[in-house]
Amino acid sequence: MSSRNARKELPPEIGAGVAIVLFVSLAYALLARQIFLWLFSVATIGISVYLLYLFYRLVIAVEEIARKL
Repeated sequence: MSSRNARKELPPEIGAGVAIVLFVSLAYALLARQIFLWLFSVATIGISVYLLYLFYRLVIAVEEIARKL
């Protein structure tokens, strides 16, 4: 596997930012007594991000196939 195809990791700042946003939104959900809405929102955003990631991988795979033709 060439270094061109090496997987790029996210910077730690992004992970910390996501954790802070989740913590703040959880605190707000607890104060507003909307915990189920928070769970639904987190699940929806997580599924959406995962589907976008899969679509990104599909595009990369199609580009790689086109390059080899």
